[in-house]
Amino acid sequence: MAVFLFRLQHYFYHNNLYVISKLIGILNIMLFAVEIGSECQVDEGLILGHANGIIIHDQVIIGKNCTLMHQCGIGIKY
Repeated sequence: MAVFLFRLQHYFYHNNLYVISKLIGILNIMLFAVEIGSECQVDEGLILGHANGIIIHDQVIIGKNCTLMHQCGIGIKY
């Protein structure tokens, strides 16, 4: 369900509906403790096992068939 909400958030972000995208992102944080940036590029097959405390930065690119477990943070270094 968290991945579905992210895909919905990503869709609204790329169709210039930023407020709806942000609200869906906040809902994903409240329900599943998953924070994935709206601009993040995620290929098919993403699995969030025990999706508690997952944080992914906006500029991250995740490839096909990736599995992320709980308490995972993926970011960038400036």
